[in-house]
Amino acid sequence: METTVAWDLSDLFDGPDDPRIEATLVRTRERADAFARDYQGKIDSPDLTAKRLASAIREYEQLWSEGGKPGMYARLRFSADNSDPARGALMARVQEETTRLSLPLVFYRLELARVADEILTPLLDDPLLIPYRYYIHTLRLERPHQLSEIEETLLSRFSDTGSSAFVRLSGEIRAATRFHPALPDGTVPELNLSQNGALYSSPDREVRKAAAEAFAVGAKANLKTLTFILNTLLQDKAVSDEIRHYEIPEATGFERDELPGATVELVTGITAEHYPLAARYYALKKQQLGYETLKDYDLSAPLSQTVEEISFESAQEIVLDSFGSFSPEMRELAAEFFDKHWIDAAPRPGKQGGAYCNGGTPDSHAYVFLNYLGKMPHVMTLAHELGHGVHGSLSRGQTYFNMYGTLPMAEVASTFGEMLVFDRLQTGACDETKLALLGDKIEGAIGTIMSTTGRYRLEKIIHRQRRSEGEMTSDQISDHWQGEMAALYGDSVEITDRLRLAWSYIPHFVNSPFYSYPYTFGELFALALYQKSKDEGPSFAEKYLNLLRAGGKDSPHVLARLVDVDLNDPDFWRGGFQVVESLIDSFEALAQAAKRG
Repeated sequence: METTVAWDLSDLFDGPDDPRIEATLVRTRERADAFARDYQGKIDSPDLTAKRLASAIREYEQLWSEGGKPGMYARLRFSADNSDPARGALMARVQEETTRLSLPLVFYRLELARVADEILTPLLDDPLLIPYRYYIHTLRLERPHQLSEIEETLLSRFSDTGSSAFVRLSGEIRAATRFHPALPDGTVPELNLSQNGALYSSPDREVRKAAAEAFAVGAKANLKTLTFILNTLLQDKAVSDEIRHYEIPEATGFERDELPGATVELVTGITAEHYPLAARYYALKKQQLGYETLKDYDLSAPLSQTVEEISFESAQEIVLDSFGSFSPEMRELAAEFFDKHWIDAAPRPGKQGGAYCNGGTPDSHAYVFLNYLGKMPHVMTLAHELGHGVHGSLSRGQTYFNMYGTLPMAEVASTFGEMLVFDRLQTGACDETKLALLGDKIEGAIGTIMSTTGRYRLEKIIHRQRRSEGEMTSDQISDHWQGEMAALYGDSVEITDRLRLAWSYIPHFVNSPFYSYPYTFGELFALALYQKSKDEGPSFAEKYLNLLRAGGKDSPHVLARLVDVDLNDPDFWRGGFQVVESLIDSFEALAQAAKRG
């Protein structure tokens, strides 16, 4: 059951020809030039004062907050229709202008990182800088990896014709690919990636098989090009890491996420320990479906032959009621996205696959993007992205640089939102519906926690192999990916070309290296927090909302203390898997009861 719901971007600009776009770009360039005149050479200076530094930081925040709006607008329009050359051209032009804008500002981060400790440290106790202490700390972590101002400027200027261009090309290839499943009714529709992917949840196994075969055909057609793009971007990162003195490929992710590598390895290592939970669940699902062999295209097979169609309006009601049962404030903030048309949910030709929430700024709201096709997983996706949206609304009280936490913390609110909806749907449902809901939730946890750990492990392998052995073939990457998926699913799932080639259509590998493990972190963190909310009762809600209000004003380790969590405690993370295991226990009990009945 599809929808026509589309977003209204007029809060940003009235249209692609709105003269305010150009005016904003011109005004921001002028402000950038003025910023350079006012502050270049005066930050890395022995006479630096707290007042001067605070003034520079605030101006830099405002410059990017204002100057980023044309780019936000162009990206939102382009994701809604990748096939429109005019939208692509606008995005490219704005991206190029943003690069030009950044050039006179290169000095700022370099100078702030270089200020001598004996000059800067005493200033940090000044009330003007206390709100920016953590921001300054994270920026100064870049010191060992920074190049000269000339080198940084050149790299910035070449980015639009280098790595950024390859990232855009890979996205356009994936969006333009059309899949032609030979369905059992004799039709051969032309589908985009999201529409073809929706067929994997069909109750008809032949439909799922047709979708898998169609995906394999479409993926193979682009495999050579996408493999070349990935190889190029792997080498691009290798060169960048070498000249910036990063010792291991994933170190850039650790720095980005403000997490020690030991914490990431703790979380992903404990996740790998729990891979047998996935094999156990899918062995149960195979029995429930009555199959001798579970193929990878059966992973999302519905457990009920009746696939409920859920209108977008019903999904809206479910999500808002679920959020409201936890906190009236959460419901009110989520309702704004529907009432004010901040959501684009309608699938359409050329629309980018997947879902995301584009974060706002202290003076502008977020936007939610998804392809709503009327199935239960899409209700959960809506809840997930609105969790992000509520997080953004709550954190708007922070400054621009303190508004958003790192990727691992950013996924907490989205997963918590899903859990609220899951609990609401379980209440009063019949056993058959409960079984299906449990299956969906377990599969979501396996995908978000365990499969993303597999992606992280794959990235560690291919980045190292590209550096040590040179360009890889498609088969080599596919072999590594298949090995990770085999480790995850064990003997419970038979892997076909559909899953073997899936890596080529996972955008994170090219868009954002080492972007996957934050999902593992965020999902586990949220599951454990949700259990805490059950244990502590209504008093937990305000504590949780305060965590979201804090945005990214401190490190994940410090923010976690707001909800009484120690991120280095292995038992805390294992507690998240206790939640997953309890869901599987409930699934098994219901399945056995159904058989006895």
